[in-house]
Amino acid sequence: MPSGTNGKKSNSAIKITWTDNTVSACKRPAFLPATHTVRRPRMQPNNPDKLTEAEIAAVAKVFFERKGWELFPEVVIPIFGGRPDYIGKKQQLCMAVECKPSLTYPVLEQLIRWHDTVDMANNSEYVDARNYGIPHLLVAVTGRNKQKHADLKQRLLDQYRIGHYEVSYEGIAWHRQHKAADAPFDDYGYGNIDGHRWRVYERSAPKIQPGSRQTADRILALLQQDMKDAVSGVTGMKNNHMTPFRRTMNKATEALEKYGQCHITTIINEINSTMGGHHYCSDAQAKTSIGKFLVEFEIAERDDRTLRFRLKGLSDAEVASRQDTAKIANTGDQHQLF
Repeated sequence: MPSGTNGKKSNSAIKITWTDNTVSACKRPAFLPATHTVRRPRMQPNNPDKLTEAEIAAVAKVFFERKGWELFPEVVIPIFGGRPDYIGKKQQLCMAVECKPSLTYPVLEQLIRWHDTVDMANNSEYVDARNYGIPHLLVAVTGRNKQKHADLKQRLLDQYRIGHYEVSYEGIAWHRQHKAADAPFDDYGYGNIDGHRWRVYERSAPKIQPGSRQTADRILALLQQDMKDAVSGVTGMKNNHMTPFRRTMNKATEALEKYGQCHITTIINEINSTMGGHHYCSDAQAKTSIGKFLVEFEIAERDDRTLRFRLKGLSDAEVASRQDTAKIANTGDQHQLF
């Protein structure tokens, strides 16, 4: 991601603009996504007859959000090996969405993999099946295809209860009955986005997945707000999804920004007490790994003798000011903590 306040990066017809609100004085490495706002892409495609994956994903996002779904793009969770374009949440319902230009067998395989993952866990002697789950709904969103599905594709849709929506661009929204720039989607799937007319046609309705009523809540429990920072369908974009490792490093950076300079123990204690913990199996492993990557990613400088880390780019006065503001309770050797 480019540094500064108005970095821009393009992918095909989709234009994404970030607003960087980073307050740290240090240089944030490209590995860590700065706090930003992802604005909605413009909604006029380059080629209306051949929509890209990013364009389909952008329309699907607006469509489902107007139906009351809260969407988490490019989600990485420990109980599923894939990375769905969207995980949707609507009250207690959970939905997995894959967006592609056409309904290919790999798209169906990505959705069917949810069943395979649960079946593997249930049949394994070494995996705790209680940690795995399947969404209530599985949905494929593709470009419009007026031809009939191949028999095998239709059989897979029916057998695995997968929903299929097709997206088509209908032109500028100029008719009187739909002149509003953001008219809601009607019962036939027509709606306006930024003054452009789109249709999201339900070709096959999704049905509740077997076992989802007992297990989908395990997926919802893993969703966090920082997962919304990604942009679905933009496959060439670096750092476009949130992982447990990245989330831990973001927390470590936030803790270090709070104190300016502190011992690695203080960073771990801050992560555990106020940020929900880290993804490592033990605090000892977290200390070793986080300390290593804080230096490797040029977030901090380390005093090898005391294992104190100092946010890169901060002056002595700024460090003293942050430590005074933090007012850390004296829980140990003050020299080591600061």
